[in-house]
Amino acid sequence: MMTPAATARPYGLFAAVLIAAVAAGLAGCTNSGSSGGQTSGARPPASAGQNARIPDNARVIGRASGTRLVHRTMRDGTIYVQDKTSGRLVHTGPVRSNDNVVVDPKADAIAINDNQVKGDPKLDPHHTYLLYFVQR
Repeated sequence: MMTPAATARPYGLFAAVLIAAVAAGLAGCTNSGSSGGQTSGARPPASAGQNARIPDNARVIGRASGTRLVHRTMRDGTIYVQDKTSGRLVHTGPVRSNDNVVVDPKADAIAINDNQVKGDPKLDPHHTYLLYFVQR
C-alpha cells in the first residue's frame, strides 16, 4: 500500500516543472523592451546563415542542457535558437501566439506545432541551448 506522501510526489514534481515552464514563458514574452534580466552581457555573434545574429532586444525565454526545450509562445514574434556551447545560431524564424516550440537535441530536431522547421539542425545532445524571443 502506498502512503499519501508517495502518491503525491510525482504530482508535486509535475506541478513544479509546469509552474517553472509557465513562469519562464511569461517572463520571456511579456516584456517587449530591453534585454532586462540578461546577466551575461553582450551575446556572442552567432550565425545561421552568412550575417544572422541575435538582436540586442531578444530575451532568453528558455534554456536546456541535455534535454528537450519546450516553450509555448504568448505573442507573435521571432524566435532564435542558439547553441550556447558553440555560440552558433541554429535556427531563427517567426512564431505566432500559442505556437508550441520544441528544441530536441537528442532527436536532432526543432519543431513548431509538431512540424519540423529545420531539416538538418545538427544539434549536439551534450550542448546547452538557449531560446530567445523578440515580440513583433
